Amino acid sequence: MTEDDNSLQALMESYASALYRVSLPQGEVGITPGRRAGRLEALFPAKRYAVITAFNPGSRRLPQEENQLANRVLRRRLDALNIAIFPSTASDSEERWLEPGWLATDLDRPAVDALARRFGQTGVLFWEHSQPVRLRMYLPPVAHVRMPWVEWAGED
Repeated sequence: MTEDDNSLQALMESYASALYRVSLPQGEVGITPGRRAGRLEALFPAKRYAVITAFNPGSRRLPQEENQLANRVLRRRLDALNIAIFPSTASDSEERWLEPGWLATDLDRPAVDALARRFGQTGVLFWEHSQPVRLRMYLPPVAHVRMPWVEWAGED
């Protein structure tokens, strides 16, 4: 494996072990890639779900002010789509890397991909009702990094 492959493997592991939370009116709900989000889906039924952020494009830390500005722009874009959205967070297990974002409902895959690319995201969560949560990645796929719940956007 090359150094780039090792970096990608580490990045994938961080996404896999991240803590994803959504704030619904009924309370906070956790989401885990590769597992169904049954509690969230029962509390807020929709056809599709996506968790997206505008923070830290390309998984590189930016100053808080830049992240907040990008988050406001993303929020306005989501509001313009007239869909239900709820605040979300993603963090590492020690909560040293915290990224606020949004759970967006009923967006189709092309719309999710367009938003992820517009805001420079490496990956987002995307899934259909009653299906396991999928991690949709926007990097070139690497053959040895295979997790059954990972989709590489370039493979569509």
